Amino acid sequence: MTQFEPPSDSPSDPPADPQPDAQADDAPTLHSPTQAEIDAMQAALLPEELESDERRRRRRAPEDPEATAKIRKFVIEAAQLMHDRHCEDIVVFDVRDASEITDYVIIATGTSDRQMVNIASELKVLARDNYNIEAFGKEVDDLSTWIVTDFVDVMTHLFEPATRSHYDLEMMWGDAPTVHWQR
Repeated sequence: MTQFEPPSDSPSDPPADPQPDAQADDAPTLHSPTQAEIDAMQAALLPEELESDERRRRRRAPEDPEATAKIRKFVIEAAQLMHDRHCEDIVVFDVRDASEITDYVIIATGTSDRQMVNIASELKVLARDNYNIEAFGKEVDDLSTWIVTDFVDVMTHLFEPATRSHYDLEMMWGDAPTVHWQR
């Protein structure tokens, strides 16, 4: 990620020091998504024009018990797949009473960016092939520390540990009931 420096108003401003401090080079840098990056991810997943039309068309009818059972079965199988692929701290929230845009939120911690990208792909295949559910959107931050896949009725969040702890989505959904997914 590059830093933006606004142009100088005065030509007499001294040029920026091209040599960073030696101490700064020794310190490891960890990039967590900024609020602007989070907003961009959310905007990409939920553009206003799609939220009002296409997304609503894709949502299942709340009174359809067969579709509700199918979605719940997908949620449980998705969490089990994450566990089988060595994700950690998997939590599934039933947010039907707390959210107007989704019914379930799955949060898991991955062990590497490669693992997280592969799991997100496997989730899309599982949804499409076994449940006839197409992913509505997918967003990956620059360093693959947070991958969000939107299946409309289900949102999956795959995090690397530091990013998960920083954004603490469990705090946002903590009042929602959890879904038992373990075998």
